[in-house]
Amino acid sequence: MSENLQKVIFMGASILMTVAIIAVGMRVFSTANRIVEDSEQEMVKMHIDLSNSKFDTYDNSKCKGYEVLNVIKMIKDEDIIVKVETTEGVEVTYDKDNEYSIVSEQDNNYINPLGNFASNIIYNGNDVVSELIFEQI
Repeated sequence: MSENLQKVIFMGASILMTVAIIAVGMRVFSTANRIVEDSEQEMVKMHIDLSNSKFDTYDNSKCKGYEVLNVIKMIKDEDIIVKVETTEGVEVTYDKDNEYSIVSEQDNNYINPLGNFASNIIYNGNDVVSELIFEQI
């Protein structure tokens, strides 16, 4: 009888140990999963910050027309809109489908490379640059 009792106690202890090991494993997995999710969110944030950083110099600042032209060329592969208003009062929107191709200084939309521009950045709901606005001053 005592041999049967020992077997029952051993089996019960084995079951408890198995349940404890599974519980610890589940807790470790859950913690690791949260760490991975947090790391992923940080990576996304770093990617957004890095993507936006090339436009930081145009946030509430002044720049020259040649910089505006460079930005228009730079956004040809991105989903960003560049709005330019010249001293003629005409506003033109440039994006990856509408590139700047004006060569005549007589054109109302001509961007003078030596002209002075005030610049601003518009961010979308995800804090990603969506528009750059340049107004000739």
